[in-house]
Amino acid sequence: MNLTKVLATSLLGLCLVSAHEVNAFTKYDDPFQISSYVTEPAAPIKEGMKRYHWVVAEEEPGRILAVYAHKNHEIKLNIYYNQEKIWFEQVSARNLGCTNCEVKDRHLTNWRVGLRRGIAFALTHLALVDARKQAKTE
Repeated sequence: MNLTKVLATSLLGLCLVSAHEVNAFTKYDDPFQISSYVTEPAAPIKEGMKRYHWVVAEEEPGRILAVYAHKNHEIKLNIYYNQEKIWFEQVSARNLGCTNCEVKDRHLTNWRVGLRRGIAFALTHLALVDARKQAKTE
């Protein structure tokens, strides 16, 4: 079994074992724990945002204000990061076509889960690159 399969199987097992410990968060607020191979956490965040059409509205060290606009809707999130984790905080969600209307939860869930998928994909890519480097040095 090659190293990539072992790594993928291990990660899947870890996720299944630790699933009961994340009940305090929602499916789109769970923080991402990152490893030492992620040297610049902002890069996979921006890559994941781009994949799902989010844009950077503001940026400072340790925080990115992400904005997603779709039809008459706009959602803003603060994405915080350091060398150990990436976590999210919703700033606002607005229906721009109606002053008294709320954004439906299913839309928020879909957009935020999409953002998480994009970031997770970028982090997984970095993990695979690191695994390949480690396999070559052994």
